[in-house]
Amino acid sequence: LRREPRGEALSTLESVALVLRHLERGPEAADALLAALERMMAAARLDAADPTQPAGG
Repeated sequence: LRREPRGEALSTLESVALVLRHLERGPEAADALLAALERMMAAARLDAADPTQPAGG
Protein backbone atom coordinates (compact mmCIF):
# COMPACT_ATOMS: atom_id res chain seq x y z
CA LEU A 1 0.00 0.00 0.00
CA ARG A 2 1.14 3.52 -0.69
CA ARG A 3 1.98 5.82 2.16
CA GLU A 4 1.32 9.52 2.33
CA PRO A 5 4.44 11.69 1.84
CA ARG A 6 3.59 13.72 4.96
CA GLY A 7 1.45 13.05 8.01
CA GLU A 8 -1.06 15.73 7.04
CA ALA A 9 -1.45 14.43 3.47
CA LEU A 10 -4.77 12.86 2.41
CA SER A 11 -5.72 10.45 -0.33
CA THR A 12 -8.07 11.66 -3.06
CA LEU A 13 -10.95 9.69 -1.49
CA GLU A 14 -10.27 11.17 1.95
CA SER A 15 -10.21 14.66 0.43
CA VAL A 16 -13.51 14.07 -1.38
CA ALA A 17 -15.05 12.81 1.86
CA LEU A 18 -14.04 16.02 3.64
CA VAL A 19 -15.59 18.13 0.86
CA LEU A 20 -18.78 16.04 0.99
CA ARG A 21 -19.04 16.66 4.74
CA HIS A 22 -19.08 20.40 4.03
CA LEU A 23 -21.46 20.26 1.05
CA GLU A 24 -24.01 17.67 2.17
CA ARG A 25 -26.51 18.13 4.98
CA GLY A 26 -25.35 14.96 6.74
CA PRO A 27 -22.27 12.78 7.04
CA GLU A 28 -23.77 9.71 5.34
CA ALA A 29 -22.11 10.12 1.92
CA ALA A 30 -18.70 10.89 3.43
CA ASP A 31 -19.00 8.03 5.91
CA ALA A 32 -19.94 5.59 3.13
CA LEU A 33 -16.96 6.70 1.05
CA LEU A 34 -14.54 6.32 3.95
CA ALA A 35 -16.01 2.92 4.85
CA ALA A 36 -15.45 1.75 1.26
CA LEU A 37 -11.86 3.01 1.43
CA GLU A 38 -11.30 1.09 4.68
CA ARG A 39 -12.69 -2.12 3.12
CA MET A 40 -10.48 -1.66 0.06
CA MET A 41 -7.40 -1.13 2.23
CA ALA A 42 -8.23 -4.16 4.40
CA ALA A 43 -8.56 -6.34 1.30
CA ALA A 44 -5.25 -5.04 -0.05
CA ARG A 45 -3.54 -5.82 3.27
CA LEU A 46 -4.90 -9.38 3.19
CA ASP A 47 -3.70 -9.83 -0.39
CA ALA A 48 -0.25 -8.52 0.55
CA ALA A 49 -0.08 -10.80 3.60
CA ASP A 50 -0.71 -13.97 1.56
CA PRO A 51 1.16 -13.90 -1.76
CA THR A 52 -0.10 -17.41 -2.61
CA GLN A 53 -3.64 -16.09 -3.12
CA PRO A 54 -4.66 -14.49 -6.43
CA ALA A 55 -5.26 -10.74 -6.36
CA GLY A 56 -8.67 -9.83 -5.01
CA GLY A 57 -8.96 -12.69 -2.55
